[in-house]
Amino acid sequence: MPWGLVYRLGMLLTAPEFYDPFPASGGHQANLVHPLYSQPVVELCLRIPLYVHFLNGRDRGLARNAFTAEVPKEILQRQWKDRGANVNEELVAKNLVFLRSVLLDGVLVREGILDRIAIERALSNTPTKAAAELPVILHDLAIELWVRKWSNCAASAAA
Repeated sequence: MPWGLVYRLGMLLTAPEFYDPFPASGGHQANLVHPLYSQPVVELCLRIPLYVHFLNGRDRGLARNAFTAEVPKEILQRQWKDRGANVNEELVAKNLVFLRSVLLDGVLVREGILDRIAIERALSNTPTKAAAELPVILHDLAIELWVRKWSNCAASAAA
């Protein structure tokens, strides 16, 4: 099953609006209404065959087909809505030295939160990196930089 569909189905199953483990104090919180998460709509979507969702092997086949007459060809042919193609790949490839120095010698590896061997493998020069690893690497970088900044602020405050 294509990763995009797995991700979207997973988002439906874990809709945070419905399963808030930390309700507002007093035990009362607003009832959120999301018609697209209703059981009949979800069941209808799940009955649509995969080959319709992935028309000609491309994600969002149903939408692409439905809006062919209304949407410019460039939009129908694009692969990503939120970024250009291969942005994560280029970002990681162009910054491998920086990523290695920050992540391999970082707080998260030192504290055993990140696996050094896995990070070395993910940041190697081999072209076998899975596209799914790249957002995780960038997320780990953001956390590492935040921890370093927070640690420096805490040390300054203590001094």
